[in-house]
Amino acid sequence: MRGKGFESMWVKAKGLVGILFDHFIDLSADEKPMKDKMYLNENQELVLPSENIYSFFFGEKPGGCALRFEAKQWRQYKMTGMSYVTISPEFIPFLRNEKPIRFNGFIEDYDAEAKIRILHHKANIAKGKLVIPSPKHRPMLETPWELNFEVSVFDNSLINIEKIKNWLIRGGIEIGFGTYRPRFGRFTAEFKS
Repeated sequence: MRGKGFESMWVKAKGLVGILFDHFIDLSADEKPMKDKMYLNENQELVLPSENIYSFFFGEKPGGCALRFEAKQWRQYKMTGMSYVTISPEFIPFLRNEKPIRFNGFIEDYDAEAKIRILHHKANIAKGKLVIPSPKHRPMLETPWELNFEVSVFDNSLINIEKIKNWLIRGGIEIGFGTYRPRFGRFTAEFKS
C-alpha cells in the first residue's frame, strides 16, 4: 500500500524449522523457568516482539540484514532503518492453522498441544583463551508456525519496500528469527500490499 510519504506491506513469515527462545530477563546466574524464556501475552499465547524483527533487520550481535548484506554501508542502513521503518503490531502472535498458539505447560519437557519442547544444549563461552562449557535449556516451537506483521517504510534515499522484501527473502534463510540462529528460526516470506 502506498500512502503519502510511506509504503506498507503485510508479511507472512512461515517457519521452515523450529524457532528457539531465550527471552532475556536479568543478569542473575539463576536458571529461569522455561515459561519465562518465551514471550507470552496475557492469554498465554506465544508472541514475538516487533523489537526482535528490528534486530533481524538492523542488529549488530548477531548481525542483522544491514550488517550481513550491506557491507561497508551497514551503519548508514541501520541508522536510516531505525528512523524510517516501522513494524506492527508491537507483539506479533505465532499462528498455526491461522489460530494463535497457546502455551499449556510442559509435561516431561514438552507441550504436546502447542508443540513446544525444551532443548538441552551446551554453549561454549570464551573467557580469554579459556572456553567454558555452559548448559543451555531453551524452549523451541516446532513447525508449522507463522507470523503476520506489517512493515512500513517512510520515504528516504536509502531503504525502500523492495529492499525490505529482499532482506526478508534472503535473511529468512541466512539469518532467521529467535536465538541460536540461523540454525533455528529460518523462514520463507510472502508479501501482500
